[in-house]
Amino acid sequence: MRKTFWNVLFAAAVAAGLCASSSALAASKKTPTPAADAADKTAKVNLNTADEKDIAAAKGVGDKLAKELVAGRPYKTWDEVSKVKGVGSGKKLDALKKVLKLSEGVAAKDVAADTKDTKSKSSSKAEEKTAPATPAAAGAAAATGGAGSTASTGKASAAAESSSPSKKSPSSSSSEKAAASKLAPGEMININTATAEELDKLPEIGPTKAKAIVDYRAANGKFASIQDIMKVSGIKEGTFAKIKDHIVVK
Repeated sequence: MRKTFWNVLFAAAVAAGLCASSSALAASKKTPTPAADAADKTAKVNLNTADEKDIAAAKGVGDKLAKELVAGRPYKTWDEVSKVKGVGSGKKLDALKKVLKLSEGVAAKDVAADTKDTKSKSSSKAEEKTAPATPAAAGAAAATGGAGSTASTGKASAAAESSSPSKKSPSSSSSEKAAASKLAPGEMININTATAEELDKLPEIGPTKAKAIVDYRAANGKFASIQDIMKVSGIKEGTFAKIKDHIVVK
């Protein structure tokens, strides 16, 4: 009787053990472990550094698309990947994101370089904005520095003013030279007999217009009146108004 009891008890223990093992096995199949998730994530192929064969072997890629992807490398963003022939911005791109990655390699270096350039440009702009405040502060300090600094500033300003008139531009010198070569008030030029050099002395009559007057006179004869000089090319009413008091047709 005791033997039968122990046999029944042993059989029950074995059955309970088998049930527990089956439950644990089922649970392990349904619930993925963190290690499995990490393995899935690290299984992604680096689009910027992997070989064309490795990219082609990724799920949903293939040889043809892998060739297009490699030709367009490096990629900084997935938006650039979407522009590759055969990808687009729909489901195909979403599928590639699951098996490919851009976080390492050339793309990551380029992104870091761009970030560094952006920071340096921002700091340069900030320095430019704050730079004008320095002369203002220096001016305020000089204003409160006492009579000695004020006197020295006045001397410097006076020296600058005294030296500025001595500097003349080439254009002003040429204008003065041209004005000096013009006729004095009351001096008359006979436009029917004057040479080109003499005509050049008239206001607003340079070498070109002086030659034009001589050529016109040679081709058409003497001028009948001083108004006829406006028939010469380049001499209009404005020029005539400035030379009419200096010319005659004797």
